[in-house]
Amino acid sequence: MTRTPLLEIQPGLLKNTNINIDNTFNVINFGAIGDGQKDDSKMFKHAWDAACDSSAPSPTFLVPQGKTYLLQPLTFNGKHCNSNNITLQIDGRIIAPTIPSAWDCETNCNHGIGFENFDGLHIQGSGTINGQGDKWWKLSCKDNEKSCQHRKPTGFMIGHSKNVDIKGLTFEDSPQMHIAFESSTLVHATELTIRARGHSPNTDGIHIQRSTNVSIDNSTIQTDITSHSSTRPIVIDQYYCPHKQCKNQTLAVEISNIA
Repeated sequence: MTRTPLLEIQPGLLKNTNINIDNTFNVINFGAIGDGQKDDSKMFKHAWDAACDSSAPSPTFLVPQGKTYLLQPLTFNGKHCNSNNITLQIDGRIIAPTIPSAWDCETNCNHGIGFENFDGLHIQGSGTINGQGDKWWKLSCKDNEKSCQHRKPTGFMIGHSKNVDIKGLTFEDSPQMHIAFESSTLVHATELTIRARGHSPNTDGIHIQRSTNVSIDNSTIQTDITSHSSTRPIVIDQYYCPHKQCKNQTLAVEISNIA
């Protein structure tokens, strides 16, 4: 007697579906191409929405290796996610549009990739995030009035979050700051590589503001510094005021053992 199976899964059947037998949400399964030319932003968002809505206690959002993903400015919001223990495993290469005019951000160009409102987030992997900042660096209000409509964006931002760790990634050639931690607490960054070419202006490695309990260790930051005929090329100060008026915060930070 021949028995008919209740469920038959043929090889490769799960490849093009959104079924996740191991709680991993692979952007490829949501339609991402990864050829470095087609915009994969919508596919990343679909994969993220599925991971965020998952009932799994520890879902993983996966950007697999071996491909290059072109993304427009994208923000991941953890405010309504079901899990407080989401992992973003970034092993592929992510790039921004090559020229500023190709950035699809008419109302908000503050960052390339952003994470907001998380309480428990792990960002890790062997991947690279390249902000394609070369064309941004050449723009100025004096030369191009249109460029003044938006500030040069930060490459990667974590804001209004806590209990976040980021490990192992490489960041290259951001239009402005490479990484920003804003209004966050309990953030741990480790084993990061950050680099930009010598002519890149204001490409801070890691920018921290309005945040507490942030630790950075075992990381390499090479965003070069050029100084010509400077009386004081390096100034370490507790009171930094890049604006016309600032509230005095000279006791906000303790500095010691500088070599």
